[in-house]
Amino acid sequence: MFRIHQIPTIHNQKSLPGRRGFHTQIAITSREHPLTLRNPTQPRRLDEPRLDIDQTLALISAVHPNDVASLKKLEEDARRHDVYNDRRVLTSFMLAHNRGKRFGQTERTFADLRSIFQPDVFAYNLMLTALGKTNQFEASESLFQEMVQRNISPNTFTWAAVISNFSRSGQPEKGMEIFESLHENQIDEFLWNNVIQAIAINGDADAIMKAIHKMSKQYSPTSLTFCMAVNSAGDAGKYDVAMQLVSRMRRKYTFADEPRVWSALLSVLRKADRVDDVISIYEQCIDSHVRMDDVMYSELLRCFVRNHRNDYAYQVMNKIESRDWPADSWIWWTMLDLCFKMHKVEEGVALFQQIKSRFVPSKRCWSMVITSLCDLGAVGDSLGIVEEMLSMDIKPDIPMWHSLIATCKRSSSLEFAKILEGFITHAVLIPEEGLVNGMIQMYSQCGSLQDAERIFNLKSQSRDTQTIMITAYGKHHQPDQAIRVFKDMTQPDDIAVSAVLSACGHGSRGDEALLLFSQLENYGITANQQHCNIIVDGLARSGRLDDAESFSQNFPNLVGHNSMLTGCRIHGDVSRAERIFRECLQMDGRKEDHMGSYLLMKSIYEDAQLKLEALRIRVEMEYKGFGVKEGSSWIDVNNERMVFNRGKHTPETLNMWHQIAARLASAGFKVDTKWNYRNNEDALRRMNEHVEKIALAYGMTHLPHEELIVIGKDTATCKDCHAVFKAVSKEFNREIRLKDLRGHHHFKNGRCSCGDRW
Repeated sequence: MFRIHQIPTIHNQKSLPGRRGFHTQIAITSREHPLTLRNPTQPRRLDEPRLDIDQTLALISAVHPNDVASLKKLEEDARRHDVYNDRRVLTSFMLAHNRGKRFGQTERTFADLRSIFQPDVFAYNLMLTALGKTNQFEASESLFQEMVQRNISPNTFTWAAVISNFSRSGQPEKGMEIFESLHENQIDEFLWNNVIQAIAINGDADAIMKAIHKMSKQYSPTSLTFCMAVNSAGDAGKYDVAMQLVSRMRRKYTFADEPRVWSALLSVLRKADRVDDVISIYEQCIDSHVRMDDVMYSELLRCFVRNHRNDYAYQVMNKIESRDWPADSWIWWTMLDLCFKMHKVEEGVALFQQIKSRFVPSKRCWSMVITSLCDLGAVGDSLGIVEEMLSMDIKPDIPMWHSLIATCKRSSSLEFAKILEGFITHAVLIPEEGLVNGMIQMYSQCGSLQDAERIFNLKSQSRDTQTIMITAYGKHHQPDQAIRVFKDMTQPDDIAVSAVLSACGHGSRGDEALLLFSQLENYGITANQQHCNIIVDGLARSGRLDDAESFSQNFPNLVGHNSMLTGCRIHGDVSRAERIFRECLQMDGRKEDHMGSYLLMKSIYEDAQLKLEALRIRVEMEYKGFGVKEGSSWIDVNNERMVFNRGKHTPETLNMWHQIAARLASAGFKVDTKWNYRNNEDALRRMNEHVEKIALAYGMTHLPHEELIVIGKDTATCKDCHAVFKAVSKEFNREIRLKDLRGHHHFKNGRCSCGDRW
């Protein structure tokens, strides 16, 4: 049951904009006044409790200013219940919008209020603040003149807003003229602080200190006064003024050594990346024996880490660890965050264990650690933290689960994916649709279509879930299954159509793809360039090059032409490829797509043993700056990921591969050397040591014979490696899954699921 114990009242003319006053009210419960905010198009039910003005004010006060959706629905409810056009309600909405920094919405609400009522000083103050924050200084001055003409007496906060706006507009003299015209009883401590803040925007340290001295005749300056002045000078880019101000304060005021003053100065310098000045301030504080608080340490750490001054960062961390900080101190979160930003995973995990030994971390702390580890790709460490979390009966929230799923997808580790599914099943009895969809994608990315299907069949499927499953079938070259799921959909959308067309293309189901394309209007979908490119890709891969080329004229573009080149490469049509390649050179497109055209054409020439033409393409690529990425490959063995990079193999791993290659050679397998247009023995040796082959050798040596070998690669696999994987699966009777840039390959008994069309 939801209870609200206070509701706002509107202040009188001496009230502070941005603050609420409250008076106690009998609690409002959801049973008497439901808080569900309905669609404004729905009429109010006869049995629906009427929302009155006091309840509306209470709800506005209860909603967080950044909760835009709730405020919008509350406004719709207020309009439907005829309470929106109340002065207090409109002013409260203005206050909420200002606090949420939605100043444009403040202007619209003020216009609504002014169309009905004469605005009071509180509404004018809110509007003046909004105009100043959006740099509408002329409008702000006009609004102030309107107040004067309507005989609305400005209060302290009116003067503060007007003086601040003049100062920020580059007219500080106008603001000071207004201030000096005020009677002494119109000036309070709040106004003095705002005036000093305004002077700091345009003045120097002498002007600021002079104003502070003048203020001291009426009110004693505090550390807040100086913090506001330092922040304003920093916002105006006057960093030297800010430093001079603190230096001069220390000579005259004892509170100048308060941590909040130093924190304000450090924050200003950190944001400006003035690391040398921060180091100077830090050493000055040590020499002066200033007792630093957690905010000061946080500012120092952020600055040193951001500017790669790890020597000072470690020095500060040692000082922090020597003190006994409370559980809710900012310093813990700052240190954890910075450890992970420095990619110090082990140190970050160790620090988190230290925090746990002192107190029970909040859920926010758990979430930050897990999210940071996920961002770094440390999937094993993140799952270890989740296991600890669950053992303490603290359940991760939905966003945390999604971060973990995304990390497992990036890692392509089936072992980690299964561990994560176990955690989710333990913590969430009935996974919501988003988690189900994420797990389907996770298993598909990790190479296990069977597990993706199992998750898919756990509960009734929505259109989004069905679309994700169709995409998974397409990536794993299962077009028949993709078409089956598509036919089960009640109302496919454009994304589902693209997914099933792609699945048909990769599975050589050109006729089915053309049939679906012809029926798009039946689903209320208009054909577009993406659909056309998918059809062209499918037709070209299946060998229907004439049909593909004819169809591509519907939406001629570089991506579609590259698909045609892929078909020409698969089916060895050199003359057609040369014609299409010339057309590609005349088309607009991304640099990556143009580089793809060159790579495909080079591959076509290599397959046709046209070595001189291939060499010409290679030279032209180098001239145009089309560098080819050197890929890496990886395999997970016993919860440890082994990564293999080109030219960085150990003698042990090379020896593993050479033993396998020797057995393949004795069984009659021959290396395809058509690509070796330079007749270069060194090039032949490098091809024989491609990273996916080394990963395969490592997996065959370290995994039991009956266990599936799962390998990942971040670039496309060459024809020779593809042929080697097929030969190994037959000769050694091993099942292999390879995920490369173009999709998933399942090798078994000498065959690949892609049908050699990748």
